[in-house]
Amino acid sequence: MKPNKTILLSTIFIFFVAITSGIFAAEMTPTPSSNLKIKELKEKLASRVAELNVLSQRVFKGEIKTLSDQKIIFSAGANEVTASLDDNTALSQIDSDFQKTKIQLDDLKLGQTVYIWGTFNATTNTLTAKAVVAMKLPLGLIGKIKNVDKKNFQITVSSSSKDYLVDIDQTTRTSLYNQAKGLTRSGFSKFSAGQLVYVYGFLTVTKEGKELLPAGRILILAEAPSPTPSLTPTPTKAK
Repeated sequence: MKPNKTILLSTIFIFFVAITSGIFAAEMTPTPSSNLKIKELKEKLASRVAELNVLSQRVFKGEIKTLSDQKIIFSAGANEVTASLDDNTALSQIDSDFQKTKIQLDDLKLGQTVYIWGTFNATTNTLTAKAVVAMKLPLGLIGKIKNVDKKNFQITVSSSSKDYLVDIDQTTRTSLYNQAKGLTRSGFSKFSAGQLVYVYGFLTVTKEGKELLPAGRILILAEAPSPTPSLTPTPTKAK
């Protein structure tokens, strides 16, 4: 007697399902080695998240305090940040005419204002510098004229116990202010020793290594006139 085809097929199907279910169940059951790998993966992920929380891309503006071949220590508000430099750190400067030029590390100076971009580590307060941009900022000072050089069209201005050699050319705007006339246009011939002046310009260094301040604007602050004393009427006796 031939076996029933329906029963035979059903038996084969049930046997196949049983085998495959066993295989899948075995694969789905965690093993000690897989648990260890999952644990390591979680630890690496947690470590990376913690690292990202500490490291960030930042741009700082500050004044150079210490300068060496491998690092710059600069002030950033009330704090000091150490920026590490390498061969890949880009150095540039924004000039007074807003042109960007490449510079060398030797071109940077103590006290100079810089913008530094890189990867900041909040834990160590250090910055891996990717770019350093030095800003050539204008200088404004108030002082008294110490000397007038009519031959070279220069004046020496003493301000905060320091002497500045100020260069004056055709582009320099010179004005004079006093209480009587207010603000009026002026010129080089009006400069004299002892005058109080306000000078605005970009400080440069000559080929001889001397500081020179080409003036963009000079305001002569004339001495205020002495007030006229008021006459006090002589009291008279009442009749």
